Amino acid sequence: EPIPEPVVVQNEDENLPESRFGRNNVVILVDISQSMNQGGKMDLLKASMFGLADVIRDIDNVSLITYASHSEVILEKATGSDREKLREATRSLEAGGMTAGADGFKTAYALVLKNFIEGGNNQVIVATDGAFRAADQEKIDKLVRKNTKKEVKTTVIGIKSTSGASRTLAEI
Repeated sequence: EPIPEPVVVQNEDENLPESRFGRNNVVILVDISQSMNQGGKMDLLKASMFGLADVIRDIDNVSLITYASHSEVILEKATGSDREKLREATRSLEAGGMTAGADGFKTAYALVLKNFIEGGNNQVIVATDGAFRAADQEKIDKLVRKNTKKEVKTTVIGIKSTSGASRTLAEI
């Protein structure tokens, strides 16, 4: 009698298996101010966003908000089955305008709380070169502290930041 071929059952995502990683509710807050037009910063940002689109799962929520002169919700809630929407939103990103960082943070925290997943990973990921207006820094710090108490994590990704901006981002 021939030996049967082993059957491989793949019911979990290889990147973030559900058995090991809870659901994600991630709001990506992207700086599209004029300073992001320099030195290939937008290209680097977009490449990273395309990578993210490849690993989100159907059980995860990913939202995209931009900020420059004001904040704007570009994609309210995408899942793994909405990868192409995230890619399209990423392709449409163009830099220009001033840096309304505090407005962006406020909008991002409101959206992450709106889609809050009890027991999940509720997180705001900020992608910026860190060139915030001085007037916004105190407001941003206050928003981060307030939302940390609400079990929202904040991660900052510095894209080709100056040493001064890197220190500011590290504080956040």
